[in-house]
Amino acid sequence: MKKIKTFNVEEDVYKALLDMFKRHGVKNVSLSSFVNNCLLDLLAHLQEVEKAKLTSPESDVPMEFVISSMIKSLRNEKKVPTIWTEEGVESDPQENYNAVLLWKWETAYEADRLGVSAAMYLRLQTGNYTLSRNKQYLIEKETGKKFVVLPGLLDDGNLAEIREGEAAG
Repeated sequence: MKKIKTFNVEEDVYKALLDMFKRHGVKNVSLSSFVNNCLLDLLAHLQEVEKAKLTSPESDVPMEFVISSMIKSLRNEKKVPTIWTEEGVESDPQENYNAVLLWKWETAYEADRLGVSAAMYLRLQTGNYTLSRNKQYLIEKETGKKFVVLPGLLDDGNLAEIREGEAAG
């Protein structure tokens, strides 16, 4: 049995969404069902992380960080794609999944502690770059060139060199 719970939401956002639903003829869809589905997804993911942490005591990412990150944004969820295993290779798919899941959260946690994006943190981890004082760009150790990390489809993002004094073409 479902019990009625109340949530505080921004009235303008709520009304704008309902107006959009009406304008586009959306029927039998409610914001309550959307919120309920989000909560179900949130619970399932947090339970996965919690379970993975129990089997990996070396993981130091706090559940408080995972929970806080998850509730801040829909895009913050660290889903793990299906992991394929090679035939004949002894490997537990659940252990692999847990390792990747925790790695994604640990990367996000360490990046947050450093005050940079996860993509920038991953580049720093290679040892080839240092972080600028203002934490806005990376400096390649070998050449001294400056790079910003552009958002990309992959976790490590793409690098773009900062060329001072050149006009954009």
